[in-house]
Amino acid sequence: MATPLKQQVSEAVASLRGYEFGKPIAGVAGFERLVTEACQNPDLTRQLRQELAAVLRSNATLAVKQAACKQLWILGPGEALPAILGLLDATDARLAEAAFLAVARTPSLEFDLALRNALPRLQGRVLVAAVDLIGDRCDQDAGAILERTSRHSDPSVALAAKVALDKLAWAKQGLAVEAGFVPLFDGRTLDGWEIDTPGVWSVRSGVLMGRTPGLSYNDFLRTKRSFGDFTLRVKMRLLRGSGNSGVQFRSKPVPNSHELEGYQADAAQNLWGTLYDESRRKTTLANPGQDFHDRFDLAAWHEYEITAQGAQILLKLDGVVTVDYREPDPAIARTGIIALQVHADRRPVEVWFRNIRIREHA
Repeated sequence: MATPLKQQVSEAVASLRGYEFGKPIAGVAGFERLVTEACQNPDLTRQLRQELAAVLRSNATLAVKQAACKQLWILGPGEALPAILGLLDATDARLAEAAFLAVARTPSLEFDLALRNALPRLQGRVLVAAVDLIGDRCDQDAGAILERTSRHSDPSVALAAKVALDKLAWAKQGLAVEAGFVPLFDGRTLDGWEIDTPGVWSVRSGVLMGRTPGLSYNDFLRTKRSFGDFTLRVKMRLLRGSGNSGVQFRSKPVPNSHELEGYQADAAQNLWGTLYDESRRKTTLANPGQDFHDRFDLAAWHEYEITAQGAQILLKLDGVVTVDYREPDPAIARTGIIALQVHADRRPVEVWFRNIRIREHA
């Protein structure tokens, strides 16, 4: 008979609490197995976060708390965020660094505020890393404290603050949008978006990043609201030109699945500029042709412009029209969510997005 999940969690936590440096890592391995399962189970994710938060608040050893922080780095802090933040100024620098790494990818305004407030208490490598992260997250509210930190007595800290201020200035220019367009991505957080798999999506240096070490299914970062007729502009890049991604639109979730069904502006070798019907008709609807693909730089930044107006769909890539398609089926939905994809792949995939903005048509 299978062991109930609650009992599995209790046993894994008990083993984790007994972990010591240099001893067998069975307890940690058992917890890591549950963390892997949690990627597809939101209830288990919450339960594990709560248990790990309790470990961090306890008198557990350094080794145990470092192991707990590592698992929260994978799960995402969620409910454990306050417990992790309480360790950023820990007396033991090793624990402070572990706590910092656990939250460094967290796209949260709450974390941005906590990090700004914690700066005066931090020191050493954790302080430098925190200043770097504020710059990477383009926290425009951190200007004043970065100005003060740029006069820090430690030259490394002062330099990090000056670099962070430069990043803020660059990001402020990059967030400017054209008349009539509004941003769907604020350059700092995932506000307005729904995460499917924890740990896949993060924000760094004003860039929205989708990253996996390999995934057996397609993962989508989805807008919380639907759109009908619009023009969407998004800059994107496939790191090293490898992998597969795309921008979904007029889409909806497939029940009991990670999948979405709807139109996709595709992005992969021989697929950039292509209109694909994801999980519905499962076919390419229009393709710019092999001559276009043969000249295409797979590793560079590119800008998609997607216009959906009634039955008409127009795709532009770097200003060049690649698809001008008219939907012949009146039953196909003309409204739905927008989503960013990391495609299934046994190999690591990393895709970057920035400057995502939309103009809705009357």
